[in-house]
Amino acid sequence: MTEAREYTENAQFMDEAGDFCSIRFDITPLEGLKTVKEAFDFIQLHIKHMDTKPMNSKYTCTSELGADKNIMHRCLIISEVENVATETNFVMFSEWPSTASHHTVCGDAGKPYDQGVMVLNFVDKDDLYPYRPQNCVRLDISGVMALKSYLKRVKTPKGEEKEVPAVVLTRWMLQKLRRTDLPVPTRVLQTMRDRINEPGNAILRAVKEARTPMQLEAKDVKVLSV
Repeated sequence: MTEAREYTENAQFMDEAGDFCSIRFDITPLEGLKTVKEAFDFIQLHIKHMDTKPMNSKYTCTSELGADKNIMHRCLIISEVENVATETNFVMFSEWPSTASHHTVCGDAGKPYDQGVMVLNFVDKDDLYPYRPQNCVRLDISGVMALKSYLKRVKTPKGEEKEVPAVVLTRWMLQKLRRTDLPVPTRVLQTMRDRINEPGNAILRAVKEARTPMQLEAKDVKVLSV
């Protein structure tokens, strides 16, 4: 692979259960990062620190499991629109091999590339942190994020071509705003639907803006404005 072009495809619809669904597929070259490990660590940290409001901290859970902390559980209030809260509960499984895999990449036989995968799936039932349908609208998040390194051809100031390390992020995400029995005004419900992709887009914007070398700071990621 010598070039990765940005691509986005999004479909939104109401399913038979009355849940509002958004399916998004995108490919994003990460211009500022040079290695998969940098992007991998950056995304993990930002998902861990997705913004939560202090007033709702008692409903927030962040747990990391596994020898390499490659399993993360997050339960949080993700947004509020005119005092109508949205809650989500998901687990993320991550895998980043410590050494590069040697495979054929788009015809470049024998060239090594590095890759990492993150898989998210919503928690349907949680006895320790149960959903609160009497107070919140539920948002289910599922998806796959794949990071891969490649050599990108660029021109030098002298007009010559050279190969430089680059990273591309590919995502497939399904976000489902569950049907609610709460008396949510139509305009508020529409705003929530319009913003359904924002949690994932906030992470995407952050990683696109990241630059090498970078300093990982444990700070909240603002996923939605109220």
